[in-house]
Amino acid sequence: MQIPEARCTKCGGHYHGWALLNARHQSCAQCGGKLEITTEDEVIQGYSPFSAEEVNLKAPKEMPSKKPKP
Repeated sequence: MQIPEARCTKCGGHYHGWALLNARHQSCAQCGGKLEITTEDEVIQGYSPFSAEEVNLKAPKEMPSKKPKP
C-alpha cells in the first residue's frame, strides 16, 4: 500500500505519512491551510480550523432555568 502524500492548498507545502489519515494532522504546520491528501485510490480534502464551518452556540431566548428550592 502506498504512503499517503499531501499538498497544502494555501502555501504548497508537501507532507507524507500515515498520520495524514487522522484529522489532527490534516492542516499545514506552516500556514494552517487544509491539506489535499492523495492515497492510492482517492483524494481527501483535509481539515483546517481556519476553513471549518461556523458553529452557532447561542442559547435560545427562552432558556429554561431551574426554579430555586423553597
